[in-house]
Amino acid sequence: MSYDLEDSQLKAFNKKLREEVSAIKSDCDNYRKTMLEVCMAALVKAKPQVESLLKHSNLPIFVSFTDISKLQEIENYTALQINSKEVYEAFSTRFAELDWGKDLGVYAPF
Repeated sequence: MSYDLEDSQLKAFNKKLREEVSAIKSDCDNYRKTMLEVCMAALVKAKPQVESLLKHSNLPIFVSFTDISKLQEIENYTALQINSKEVYEAFSTRFAELDWGKDLGVYAPF
């Protein structure tokens, strides 16, 4: 995933975002949607390699943005798109025992 690798997913990710930003620069919601889709696609593609390297297939992989409201909903939504149902279910209930985590559902941000 490093820029130094010949088949760098980070290079492809940045290229896709650059292409999209020029087309939708004035439409912030559409840009966010595109950015989220590009992030998820990159993680879906990288997931088998990560699991193979770590020799673990039950790691929750998800997108997180620290400057967006409804953070847990976005994390849950992307975890659902990227992971198996079992991994998603374990991940989505990570805050269930806390009072502030009881109302987190699957979030369809766009």
